[in-house]
Amino acid sequence: MEKAESVTSGTPARIAVNLIDRGNNPRTRFDETAMDEMVASFRAHGILQPILLRPSGESRFQIIAGERRFRAFTTVYGMGVDISIPALVVEMDDAQADMSALIENVIREKMTPVEEAEAAARVLGYSQGDRDEAARKLGWERKFLDRRIALMYAIDEVRQALQDEKILLGHAELLAGLRKETQKQVLTALLSSAEKPTVAQLKDRLEKAALSLVKAIFEKSQCTDCQHNSGNQQALFAEAISDGNCTHKPCFERKTERELGIRARALEADYQVVRIVYPGDNFTVVQLAADGVRGVGQEQAAACRSCKDYGAVVSALPDKLGASFKGMCMNTVCNNTKVADRIMGEKAAASALADQTIAKAQDDTKAKAKSPSQAATSASEVKAGTSKVQTGAVKAPVSSEPSNALKEYREKVWRSVLSRVIARLDPETNQCVMLALAAFSPRVIDSTALLEAITKSSILLQNNATDIGVVLDSAMALDNDALKKALSLIPASISKDLEIRQVVSLLKGLDVKLEEHWKVNDEMFGLLTKNEIDATCGEIGIKAAIGTGYPKLIGGKKDDLVNAILTITGFEYKGRIPKQMRW
Repeated sequence: MEKAESVTSGTPARIAVNLIDRGNNPRTRFDETAMDEMVASFRAHGILQPILLRPSGESRFQIIAGERRFRAFTTVYGMGVDISIPALVVEMDDAQADMSALIENVIREKMTPVEEAEAAARVLGYSQGDRDEAARKLGWERKFLDRRIALMYAIDEVRQALQDEKILLGHAELLAGLRKETQKQVLTALLSSAEKPTVAQLKDRLEKAALSLVKAIFEKSQCTDCQHNSGNQQALFAEAISDGNCTHKPCFERKTERELGIRARALEADYQVVRIVYPGDNFTVVQLAADGVRGVGQEQAAACRSCKDYGAVVSALPDKLGASFKGMCMNTVCNNTKVADRIMGEKAAASALADQTIAKAQDDTKAKAKSPSQAATSASEVKAGTSKVQTGAVKAPVSSEPSNALKEYREKVWRSVLSRVIARLDPETNQCVMLALAAFSPRVIDSTALLEAITKSSILLQNNATDIGVVLDSAMALDNDALKKALSLIPASISKDLEIRQVVSLLKGLDVKLEEHWKVNDEMFGLLTKNEIDATCGEIGIKAAIGTGYPKLIGGKKDDLVNAILTITGFEYKGRIPKQMRW
């Protein structure tokens, strides 16, 4: 075998097998017959397709896709230090590696339905709940994706029974639609049955028992006298509903879906995003937590409340049908990153504290050889340093992504501020801005707007789009005052298409402070949900200023809330700029 080569990211190479570690493989079952066939093929022809790796630190690599090929290859050629395998090495972070492993395994190699379901659920999470996007990434039809995702609500015992081929896929799909305690009961009956019912037989039995009117979440007054209410076979009284089942599944499901929609819409004024969560969607949402194993930290959690991906869900899961869950993050990838940032910050702080403790011990040893006053001074300095570390010298970065509506409003404000500032620049600063624009890109000047401004100022400048010499002649004919005025209008004619990041760059370069030009107002608050308003009020001190009357306000109508928070007697609004409005 050839020796391993030096590695360039994205380029095929040969990697020593003893430097390769197995990754997080979405495949949990390896067919022995298929493995034997692959081993035989490698003995006869060698490996034809490289495996996919990523660097994992300390000159090692982790398998992203191709673990079966790696197993077969090392079975044939061994794990010797002089044995290398064809591989494509690509730099990836954890999320990219997981996504690549999922898609590579799903597309290239046949997986079991359970493995496909678990892979699909994770890809759906990376797609922020967009099922069409997840189906596109996996190369599946949307209906196929929905079927696999639905399997994720099956309890572990059901999925394992399917994986072990003790029940059929159809059985598992039917069980996944039941409450979890019911799944366990039915599975036990299936596995202990001498003759298992067919999928069609099980479906018929479950449908007759599943549509319980007592557990229905919709308004049931019309069900009392309905011919499809099985309870009417016993009595024609309203109490019969408690014992009845609906025998008309389409109607039952339609009413349930309508009620879920009503409950979701009731939350839309309060939260940035509201979703109905169906079986399998559990990888697309996560409860936002400040503390604990899945905590993002107190400061980051406060910032997350203003994020476009923060909201609430209404459950369509059989066990929690119709229940609402608030304070949810709809971007699990970002949430995982924030949790990792918090953990990294805590580790860094702990490491810094450990270093400080060691330094203190060393200084204490040295202090023993000094005079009493010198020793006291040394101990005091170390104590102050340790206190600094303990109070959070190392912190994870805090960030939040605002809603599109707020971003559009913010951009409008920033552009407006820049226009006003530039219009009032002193001549020297105006010339500096003009030079910067000319050096950066003359195309950022809107010539049409410039000529209109010059005309409005009664400056006689000839406009000739085909002959610049004509324009130059008319400019040279201007007196000094008119020329200065015309030149001062150039920076004020910045194109409306100038990238917002360049607008911000100009504002920072001119040392413009937003608090000198803008303060919170009803237009901004009108764009926010009540949750965003609540988070903003807490951030800029309005909640504290209102005091005990605030909970009643936040629980009332949005218009009354906005009016109240903008008319606080004695409250200084100037300078109270929410983080999401700052450049």
